[in-house]
Amino acid sequence: MLVSGRVVYLSPQELALLQLLARQPGRVVGTTALARSMARGRRKALTSTGVAVHVHRLRARLKSAGLMIRTLRGFGYVIEARSLSD
Repeated sequence: MLVSGRVVYLSPQELALLQLLARQPGRVVGTTALARSMARGRRKALTSTGVAVHVHRLRARLKSAGLMIRTLRGFGYVIEARSLSD
């Protein structure tokens, strides 16, 4: 994947997370829905803590792209475009 002209490598789980959030920009996606989507093809179910770890890693990788993944405690995550002045 290219981010700001640089190649960024994502794990399959990070890519699944990004795709699910990107399909619903500005809308909250529940942790349970993310865990189910990211767990496809894995032997173990993903916990809410596991989702949080992947979100943290994805945030770091997308930092320069102007995208922000916001946490809404008790609800889930939402992806938003960050303004250039932030």
